[in-house]
Amino acid sequence: MPSDQRRSEAKMTLAVILGTLTVGAATAFAFMPGGPAACIGKNLVAQMQTKDASMYRQLLAEAESIPNTEAVLWRIERDGQPASHLLGTVHLTDERVTKLSPAVKQALAESKILALERAKKVAPTKVRAKPLHISSPRELFELPDGQKLSQFFTDEEYAEMDRRMRQLGVPIQRRNILQPWFVAMRVGIFRPDCEVARRKAGIKFMDLVVREEGMKNNAEILGLETKLENTRALYRLPMATQVALTKMSLADVNRSRDIMQTGIEIYQQRRLGMMFSHKLHGVSKQTFDSYIEHVITERNLAMRDRALGLLERGNVFVAVGAMHLPGEQGLVQLFRDAGYRVKAVE
Repeated sequence: MPSDQRRSEAKMTLAVILGTLTVGAATAFAFMPGGPAACIGKNLVAQMQTKDASMYRQLLAEAESIPNTEAVLWRIERDGQPASHLLGTVHLTDERVTKLSPAVKQALAESKILALERAKKVAPTKVRAKPLHISSPRELFELPDGQKLSQFFTDEEYAEMDRRMRQLGVPIQRRNILQPWFVAMRVGIFRPDCEVARRKAGIKFMDLVVREEGMKNNAEILGLETKLENTRALYRLPMATQVALTKMSLADVNRSRDIMQTGIEIYQQRRLGMMFSHKLHGVSKQTFDSYIEHVITERNLAMRDRALGLLERGNVFVAVGAMHLPGEQGLVQLFRDAGYRVKAVE
């Protein structure tokens, strides 16, 4: 098999995997009693191992170089304070991730504060955010005057985006002026139709399950970022990065179940370092690094600043997308740099 074809088969969409572990064409799924069945696909890492052993070895080497990837639940300790916990979540409804482990449930039961990425009440911070110079909130979502969404994509690509926007009721006069990041993340190109159907049927994704468990234990629910802070990270993505990620997702839209399956298995196997290799996602290193800088690292720093004020009180359970935990500027290391002992639980 030609190497280009092997690489094509090994590619994955960055924003799908990162979005499910941080936010297509019609996909077949079976309706079961109680609602739509989970999306089941093939593990693309296993395919890479079989079809392109060299790329697989490079992937493993890169993954092993990333620190703090061996667990999704961590215990946070400092002398004189009650212990807290940090959990990496998956933003999916699949029962393989929504069924919380006994260790997670126990940590939640011991916690008085549950800190999520987003909540109605936001935790305070002493750090002032960088000013965002815009004349109107519409600038966050819409292209500058004179630019059209369709100019960045082929006719076929734009037709697929327009189809999804039409299905969701986006007014026709707005469809061609939205920024690529907004269309991709909010309109749902990065989720297979079976996952969308499960959410519409009322099946809760992992973060909501964690939230309900915290509420059951009467924990105070706080957010670690505002809606504007979350939106700003995406708005600041360079246009070239927005377009590259969206094009890649559109190219892989018919394999979205395989992409989701792979992300879940990476999470289950505690091989989170794989998510930080651009080889896994089929995009250039420049595009990948740009995404990590704006959507992961910048948000890590902001969430850390809010979380540290809470950790001083102890008995805190922090639950954020799993991509925010590993790496030199992941939350595990950032909490250690702030003087905490952070130990892997599971």
